Amino acid sequence: MKNYVIIAVIVAVVYVVFFKDPYPSTVEFNGHTLGSKEDNNDTVDKKFDIFSYRDSSNHHILMFGIRNNSTNTLDSLKELYIANFQRQGFKFKEDGERQLGIKKDEAIYVTEAKNMEAIVMYVEKGGSSIPTSPSDGSSVFTDLEYFIF
Repeated sequence: MKNYVIIAVIVAVVYVVFFKDPYPSTVEFNGHTLGSKEDNNDTVDKKFDIFSYRDSSNHHILMFGIRNNSTNTLDSLKELYIANFQRQGFKFKEDGERQLGIKKDEAIYVTEAKNMEAIVMYVEKGGSSIPTSPSDGSSVFTDLEYFIF
């Protein structure tokens, strides 16, 4: 009996250390349940954890770029994403680390997460009031900057 307990503990530890995803499959943000976590790392640097969550309507998307052991900086990853969004027609306004992209009825909030070495982005389409400057979206930026899993 003692051997079964030891084996069960070893199997559980191996599972947690090597196989379990450290990030949840769904999250709550800005009053929306976002699910179906997707791996989005299409960059050359696989040391970044890049993934997103979205709601069923695709109108709310939360994206993360967590640095881990990469030699690239968060600024370089942020610049890459902002350039991609600009090519899609978004116009950005900056306030320190906060970047707000606007296109018609869509807003993209881009900032750095304070509690993890990461950039975090939130895309909102068709919101009740699209902000026109980063200060208009300060509560969303603050929630992004202090987001925890």
